Amino acid sequence: MLKHLLPILILLARAAPATRAQTSCALPVLKVVLKSGEVTAAGAPWNPLVTLRVGSAADCPEPVRYRFKDAQVSLIRNGRPVLPTLLISQPWADLSVFTSSCRPCDHLYVLIPFQNLIVVDAAGNQRPYGKPKAKTGAEKLDITTDEFKGVVFKWLLTRQ
Repeated sequence: MLKHLLPILILLARAAPATRAQTSCALPVLKVVLKSGEVTAAGAPWNPLVTLRVGSAADCPEPVRYRFKDAQVSLIRNGRPVLPTLLISQPWADLSVFTSSCRPCDHLYVLIPFQNLIVVDAAGNQRPYGKPKAKTGAEKLDITTDEFKGVVFKWLLTRQ
C-alpha cells in the first residue's frame, strides 16, 4: 500500500500551487531616493533621476529584503493623470518623460502591485509576496484603498 501512496503524494506536491511568501512584518515600505536624499512626506523638488527602494517597515523585528518586477509611475494633477503611466522594471529610473509636464503641487504616484513584489530571504531565494488578507473586526482592510492594491509612494512636487 505504501508503494502506491508515495507516487500519489509526489504528484499532489507537484500539482500544488506555488506558495506565496508572507512575512510577519507590516506592509513593506516604498521609498523614493534622490541624489540629495530620501523624498519625505513633505515632498521634494522635481528630479528626474530616482531610485526606488522597497524595505521592511520600521517596526519589523527582523529586516526583510524585497525586489519588484514592475513599478507604475504616474504624474497626477488635481487627482487625474497628466500623462500615461510609466512602467519601471528596475530600482533606478529616469523620469525625464514627465519633466516638461510637471509643476509644483503635482504628485508623482508610484505603485508596486503586490503581484509584482518579491520577498528575498537570507539565502537569496525569491518568492512572490502574498497579498494581505482582508481582516475581520475593527482592523478591516479596505479594498478601495491603495494598501489593498500594493505598496504606494506619493511624492508631492515642491518648488526649488
